[in-house]
Amino acid sequence: MTTNRDKNSRPLPKVSETFPASRPPYNNVTNQHGAANMTSNSKLASNERPVYMDIPELQQRRPEPGAYSQLSVVDHYEMLAPAESSRVKSTPQTPQKVVTKKCVCLAVGCILFCLVVVLASSLATLFVLRNNLDLNLNTKFSSLVNFQSAIKMELIQSIQSLCSNYNETTDLTILYSDTCYCLYRKQLTWDSAREFCLSKGPGVHLAEIYDKKTNDYLIPILQASQTNTGIWLGGSDLVKEGVWLWNYTKIPIETFNPTQWALNEPSNFRFRFTLEEHCLEVFNHTAPIFMWNDHSCTKDNVKPFLCQSPKIGSRCFC
Repeated sequence: MTTNRDKNSRPLPKVSETFPASRPPYNNVTNQHGAANMTSNSKLASNERPVYMDIPELQQRRPEPGAYSQLSVVDHYEMLAPAESSRVKSTPQTPQKVVTKKCVCLAVGCILFCLVVVLASSLATLFVLRNNLDLNLNTKFSSLVNFQSAIKMELIQSIQSLCSNYNETTDLTILYSDTCYCLYRKQLTWDSAREFCLSKGPGVHLAEIYDKKTNDYLIPILQASQTNTGIWLGGSDLVKEGVWLWNYTKIPIETFNPTQWALNEPSNFRFRFTLEEHCLEVFNHTAPIFMWNDHSCTKDNVKPFLCQSPKIGSRCFC
């Protein structure tokens, strides 16, 4: 007779598990099923039956709903990737990759070299430009200093000339119809005499005789001054040959009746000389009294001259 202990000590057949190995077998889920199995085994043990009939029948059933909720701990499983080896195996590089890396390095080196060349060229250009700029500035500064010195000297000379001309007194002053006529015996060329009169002050210029009445009043006085040579007036035909104008006012010279010109004048020709005559003088070359005559304006022909200015109060500025 087999005891109940012997039956329990026998190994039970392996039952395939439908759950992961780490979870408890289905038979151990609840105590109720275990207690039922023990009761059935004790009943069978009381009767003598074959051993194979003592094996409890296991029913393949799914767990009841809420069975897993009675467990105190539910394990979670994760599918883990196989552990990678800590040592990475080096794979040999293909020749194409090696050639590509060499090309990239070569291209980078060429770009860096070009940048260095461009930078060096820029620095050299800036250096040359700086030197040229310094040289140009020094040259221009020197020229400016020289120009300033020359202007200063010319200004001083002009001021001195103006002061000397302004302080120089006339040899003869003639008042007629609110106009002053000033005779200077110093001999100058026509152009120098014109500049001298202009330097005396505003409104002062070489004398201009606009009518016969004024001419008849001035000519006897000028002849009585005994200059023994011609006296420059402010007329010329320098702008256009044969067209005589007063130089200061640009008014055409009027021919009086009887004429104020000497015989066959203006002739634009000097006897026995090949000089052209374009400047106006008064003198008695061919007549007993002073008449108008054209004469050469060159620097060899110097004469006394007559300046003219307006009369302001009782003062003449010529």
